[in-house]
Amino acid sequence: MAAVKQQMFDALTPDLEEVFQLMEGLSKDELAVLRSYDNPPQAVLDTIFTVMTIRGETELSWEGSKVLFSETYYYTFFISKARGRHRYGEFTKEQADAMAAYVMAPELEHATVSLVSRPCGVFSRWIAVLYQYYLLTVITAPSPPGKVMNVAVAKEELAKLRQEVQQKKQDIVGAEVTLQALGDELHQRLSDLRVKYDDTMIPLQEMFFESNRKFNETYAIPRKERDARRAAAGGD
Repeated sequence: MAAVKQQMFDALTPDLEEVFQLMEGLSKDELAVLRSYDNPPQAVLDTIFTVMTIRGETELSWEGSKVLFSETYYYTFFISKARGRHRYGEFTKEQADAMAAYVMAPELEHATVSLVSRPCGVFSRWIAVLYQYYLLTVITAPSPPGKVMNVAVAKEELAKLRQEVQQKKQDIVGAEVTLQALGDELHQRLSDLRVKYDDTMIPLQEMFFESNRKFNETYAIPRKERDARRAAAGGD
């Protein structure tokens, strides 16, 4: 079993090393731009919140995160801790849930996040690779008695989990499309209702204004003159 685990985890080494090189390649100016946000985009907030959760930070706030990306801390401590995170032991449920929620969100795809913030694009790659590491820890957990996990089975399980993640992403996108369609339909129905309301109420409104005008004209005349007009018209 140990050999199977090692083979599976070794397969992630190139991806991890690429991410660490990207982290080291972030410039001071790029980190300064990240820290300068007073009201950061949602993609930045979601990415940094997930990074801080993975790191085990207790203060999950934007202001609290800025110290992590100061030049001194980032190049001295942040990257070194990131390099060892997957070796520090099992992820907590909170960390696993945070990674799963992040990688399953269509709006947090690496390419999309990179357009908003290059540093966050790099961190999104790190989150994705760590989640793959977490999935490996799940599928290579000790097997029940009498069941032996070989490399082929482990790879099949990993592929299955990846497919489930992709399916959930598609389901989320499909739900968003459906919600948008329902919103458009509601908007159209409201527009149609306004047209029908206007077509019905405008004539009634005009009739009301005309009746009100005649009432005001009639009762604005002195009573004696009004009675005389009625008498001349043969009224009571």
